[in-house]
Amino acid sequence: MIVTGNLKDFSLSDIIKMSCVDIQTCQIIIMTNAGEGVIYFSNGMPVHAQLANTTGEEAIYRLLDETEKYGGVFRVEPDVVLPKRTITTTWDLILENRNNRTRETSPIRNTGVKTFDKDSYLGRREAITRVLENFRAQSAKRVPPVTPKPTPVVQPEQPVRPVTTTLKEVAPPPAPIAEPVPVARPATPKPSISGRGASLTSVLNAFVERGRDIVEGVALVSTEGFIIASVLPEELEDEHVAAISAVVVSLGERITRELRRGTMEQVYVRGQFGYVFLTQAGGDALLTVITNPNAKLGMIFLDTKRTIHELESLL
Repeated sequence: MIVTGNLKDFSLSDIIKMSCVDIQTCQIIIMTNAGEGVIYFSNGMPVHAQLANTTGEEAIYRLLDETEKYGGVFRVEPDVVLPKRTITTTWDLILENRNNRTRETSPIRNTGVKTFDKDSYLGRREAITRVLENFRAQSAKRVPPVTPKPTPVVQPEQPVRPVTTTLKEVAPPPAPIAEPVPVARPATPKPSISGRGASLTSVLNAFVERGRDIVEGVALVSTEGFIIASVLPEELEDEHVAAISAVVVSLGERITRELRRGTMEQVYVRGQFGYVFLTQAGGDALLTVITNPNAKLGMIFLDTKRTIHELESLL
């Protein structure tokens, strides 16, 4: 089936992600201001792209830039004859390379630091000096005359009578109370990256163990579709679960935004053989939970919330 649409409603990146997730063999034709471009996929993997005289990954970079700036229209045609192969990497790596290129080529912002102007500095210094001299001159005019103080009259000294005193025993002053010296606590070292990965996996293992009768798998995924930690059955691949989770959450965020439902917090899907729950776990990650159809939603939601609190302290 041929699918067409406007890139004002969908981003080209989302369309490519869906083609990768669905493991399609197809071509996506994109009409942009720079002309007609095309991207070919074989079993969900990009194999060739072309825009004008540019091919390969560079053509994908140009297509993404053009559609983000000016939009365009697209058409997805399945079951096509694949041309020569000019792309040998995955979509995730292409997206990561593009993000790195964008950061490296971004223009340096103006820091606002001014150069030293000697003439301007000397002019300001002379003006300040004149103001201070005028202030001193005006102050000297307003000083009142000083009146001499009268000479004090010296009284004759009176004879001093001897004073007898009785010595009494004086108790020694109490010893000062020593203040307690605060004991410096050693700083808690932060775990290494490998240590954090093991800690995250340990939290996920504990989550699966608590719900071993209903929870079949769990994965912590970045919002860009990369796996962080997972405890999944053998028939599910980490990368596949991560890519699907990122696409579903992206569509969920778009739905809540377009329908003015606020910030998306959770998406869950019910199927014939169970549920899939996707919940935000901080700003840059999400937790995907896979259960059988016997799951009690209230218990799953409660345990998922507790597990996310533990994961956020480690991220």
